[in-house]
Order: sequence, then C-alpha cells, then structure tokens
Amino acid sequence: MHRSARCRATAPGIALFDQGKFEEALELYERAIARDDNFAQAHSNRGNALQRLKRFADAEPSYRRALELMPSFADAWNNLGTCLRELKRAEEAETVYRKALELAPNNPDTLDNLALAVKDLDRLEEAADLMRRALVIEARSDKFHVHYATVLLDQKKVDDASAAADRALALDPNNHDAVNLMGRVAFERGELEASLAHYRQALALKPDLADAYNNMGNVLKELGKLDEAHTAYLDALRLVARYCRRLRQPCRFKEIRSGRSASRRHGATRGVSRRTFEDRSHAARFRSRQGLRRP
Repeated sequence: MHRSARCRATAPGIALFDQGKFEEALELYERAIARDDNFAQAHSNRGNALQRLKRFADAEPSYRRALELMPSFADAWNNLGTCLRELKRAEEAETVYRKALELAPNNPDTLDNLALAVKDLDRLEEAADLMRRALVIEARSDKFHVHYATVLLDQKKVDDASAAADRALALDPNNHDAVNLMGRVAFERGELEASLAHYRQALALKPDLADAYNNMGNVLKELGKLDEAHTAYLDALRLVARYCRRLRQPCRFKEIRSGRSASRRHGATRGVSRRTFEDRSHAARFRSRQGLRRP
C-alpha cells in the first residue's frame, strides 16, 4: 500500500483515538492491519489503543510487530517500554527505554519513563538525575514535576519534594497526583490533619485514586480513627482489585499495610505503590486485631 493510502487508512482511527474512543479506534486500526499487515504505524497505533484500554498484555505483540517492521521507530520503543513497565517487567522496560533514547536522545517523555523504570528498580538517585534531565527539556510538565517529587520523597528529601509538588500545582492546580503527594509531605512532617485534608482533596479530584484511600487510611489509623481507617483500606483494596481485573492479571495488592508503620515510604504516585502485598485477607485480619465489625 502506498504511503499516502496508508495515512488515509489510519486517519479515522487517529481521530477517534484523540476523542478518547479507544474501542472504536482499535477496530479501525485492526481493519487497516487486515488490509496491510506490513504497516508499522497501524500496529503501533493498535498497541496505543490497547494500552489506553489497559490491555497491556495484548498491546505488547503490536509494538513488537511494529518494531520488526521498523526497528528505528522510537515512539514504538518508548510505548513498548511503558507496556512492559505496566506488566511489572521493569528490567525489560529499562532496556527498551534505553533503545528509544538511542534513537531520540532528547525526548523528555522517554527520559521520564526511563526514570520511572529505574525507580521501580530502587535506583532512586539515578531516577532523580534522569527526571532532572527531562525537566531541563520540558520544565512546564506538571507530570514530570510530580514524578520528580515522588522520587525526592522516597529519598526522604521532604522539603525538595514539597517544592517540586508545588511547581506541579502551579502548572495544574487540579493535578490529583500532586495533591496526593502534598498529603505524603504533610504526613512526613507530622501534620496529620493537613495530610488528611490533602487526601480528601485528591479524592474529590479523582474518586478512584486507590493510593489516596490507602494513604488516608494510614493517617486515620495514626489519629486513632480505626473505623474510618478500616473503611478507607477496604476502598483501596476494592479499587486495586478492579484495576487488576481490567488488566486481566492476578490481583497482587500493593502497599496497603494498615497493620504496619505508615511512616516508611508512605504511599506512592501512580494510584498503587510498587511493593507487593499478597494477602487478600489483610482487611479481615486488621478488623479482627482492632475489634472492629464488618460495616
């Protein structure tokens, strides 16, 4: 198929994708692939639609087919890395992001994504350096400032993290991840009521933010409000379970740890933190320890 014909074949799908109609866009991309299986852009676009639908395992082969057809396709390398990271394959994601950077060394999104993969591998200083590089290129990205603040907070650089989160909020006052981070900052400073207010604000902005419910549960527990803490933890568990079902993966609950100290690496920024908490009966055990009844 001629290049102009290929562009015409994918244009309607791109228009639907830009409108957030990912299922419809996916159908059109698949039609384009059926007409021409050697069209790398169509395979990559299909992967993008599947990613937006949280079907990461299905998206991976689309990106790999695109790269088989066009090994110099930097965006496909970058998006494959994000797919692998969502599938909890951080080491593979790092390798793929570095390939994307070889092809496009000054792409701030790839630098930020690589930083997140490195953060997943607990190389926090390296992650912070990569995020600073991304911010030099694109200083007006509230998302980059949030990610940088998260790494700084994990390094216990509370004041620096607060400043980075403030910069994110200056760019977008409704950034729920930045508000959630300010809750973490306040918690680290021992300002429990302020922390609680930030988490409630974050949930007003994004009601399905599981991490904010988990963090709020930790604050409520510290305040001795155990019934409310129990409810917040259950809300977090419910949202994590729903997210896992959308990914078609076994549910591996993250740092929802009501029975442990909340002061150690409190919370996270992606809605669910990275460390695995496997026990699905945690909420019931917490209820039993505290003498609480099921609501």
